[in-house]
Amino acid sequence: DGMGIEHCSDEKQRYMALRLRMFDDGYARLDSTWNMRDVCSPYTRLYYVYDGEGWVNSPSGEHKLRAGRMYLIPSGLKFDYRCDDRLDKLYMHVVLEMPDGFDMLGSFGDVLEMDMPDGLGAEILAAHRGKDMASAFRMKGCVMDTIAQFMEAYGAGLMPISSYSPLISAAFRLIKRDLSSRLTLKEIADALDINPSTLGKRFRAETGASVSDYIDSLLMQKLQRRLLSSDATLAEISDELGFCDQFYMSRYFKKRQHETPSAYRRRLGGAV
Repeated sequence: DGMGIEHCSDEKQRYMALRLRMFDDGYARLDSTWNMRDVCSPYTRLYYVYDGEGWVNSPSGEHKLRAGRMYLIPSGLKFDYRCDDRLDKLYMHVVLEMPDGFDMLGSFGDVLEMDMPDGLGAEILAAHRGKDMASAFRMKGCVMDTIAQFMEAYGAGLMPISSYSPLISAAFRLIKRDLSSRLTLKEIADALDINPSTLGKRFRAETGASVSDYIDSLLMQKLQRRLLSSDATLAEISDELGFCDQFYMSRYFKKRQHETPSAYRRRLGGAV
């Protein structure tokens, strides 16, 4: 008798290739000073509420944060938040990165909520407070379990993961690896040993965007994340991302975000 092997479907394999990135986490005991308008994050927020109550206002209306519930606020959503008295919650800033570098959870498009499954709240809080590698892995597992719960409940709201050709997949990897404001279509094409015009046409046909627009989107996303999740100076971030200087980077950022990098960091840097 031959050995039988069952393989995952192509669609399931694409989902398994997603990369979970965690930018920040913390247990917050909040009061009425937790109050901010026009928050729009380059990562998805997960809230696990343990006590008290608060509110998140999104374009669809007001969402009450209640003890025993967990919430997902997708990246790219503009929202306000507030607490009138007390709110105790564990928060996570995460991205479920697709092959193109963007956050899959951003396609939910609105605040999601559901009851915390029995035991999950205690397990993830214990993992968060642990200091060893095992705790870090347990916490990551809890976050993946949370995302799976939301996908099962609201998965119809997610965009399917596109299947890209080997050429465009290779272009994604190269652009993410060498991401810089100076990166050009010709440099990418030369690295892939293909004519720049051919690469540009095939990239647009598969993604719906030009190579330059795609680079610009990834660059802005990385710039926002660096401002909010690191203590690097503007000069250091500018150098890292290939801008000629921090003043040019500031003009680039303000043109797209309508505020300076410094103002953006001051306003949202402490938002939990």
